[in-house]
Amino acid sequence: MSGVMLEPQMTYDFNIIFDEDNNESFVFGRNVMEKLEARGLRGFFYPRNNLPGNAIADERIFGVDNSMYNIVIVDPSSNDSGWARWSRLQCISSLLDMKGTGNIRRLIPIAVVKCPVPQELRIHKILRFDSQDDEEALTKLEQVITRTSGDTHRKIGCESTEYSSYEPPDSINSQWTDNEQQASWPVLHYVSPVIMGIACVYLVATVFKERLAP
Repeated sequence: MSGVMLEPQMTYDFNIIFDEDNNESFVFGRNVMEKLEARGLRGFFYPRNNLPGNAIADERIFGVDNSMYNIVIVDPSSNDSGWARWSRLQCISSLLDMKGTGNIRRLIPIAVVKCPVPQELRIHKILRFDSQDDEEALTKLEQVITRTSGDTHRKIGCESTEYSSYEPPDSINSQWTDNEQQASWPVLHYVSPVIMGIACVYLVATVFKERLAP
């Protein structure tokens, strides 16, 4: 697949958000990135794209702001890692702060193992991979990324559809009940950017405290 059209302001089709303290999360993220790029998509992968000397937080924000979709890897350490949680909250905050509607849908959680879903991701359906080489799941992920967004037609080898009417594939498993989803969505949809900013600052402070501890 080639010639995928990006939004005018976007440099990448997707950005991979993973737990850098978990090697399995890193390997899974790199594998997904390589396979999607082999299909003609362009990805931002922090360990590869970050330049020496640049601030870690700035580079992560750059990846979110310049990618059409953000793929968040969910694994058993997702609820314990300070950096992983900060990255997720920062991504959600950036998407909610962008102009236009439906931006929060540009976050796609994926998992290769069954594990608890972080609360802030429960408004989304999880795409489950049976293995790191699950071609069927990878194809579904590619189809979501290459659907139409706004007025830009993204080539997927079939008739384009309006992004505003996009419905996730039925086969993607939901990891929360309808009541949980209804309770979580209003909170995240109307959350104040100030509150998100405070949460991000707190998480950054926690991470640095952990890193500096003997």
